[in-house]
Amino acid sequence: MNIKEKQLMNTIADVQSSRDLRNLPINQVGIKDLRFPITLQTAEGIQSTVARLTMTVYLPC
Repeated sequence: MNIKEKQLMNTIADVQSSRDLRNLPINQVGIKDLRFPITLQTAEGIQSTVARLTMTVYLPC
């Protein structure tokens, strides 16, 4: 980062890290359709497949 970029960063407010004063809960936030390789042990032997997952959490206000 050069000097001009550093000066610019000091003049721009970091809105994303500021506190949200609206007090609105977020019912669901997360990752949808995540694909993850897994291996299962079955009676017939080892089975490799791909799991498709949705992982979410509730964010209170």
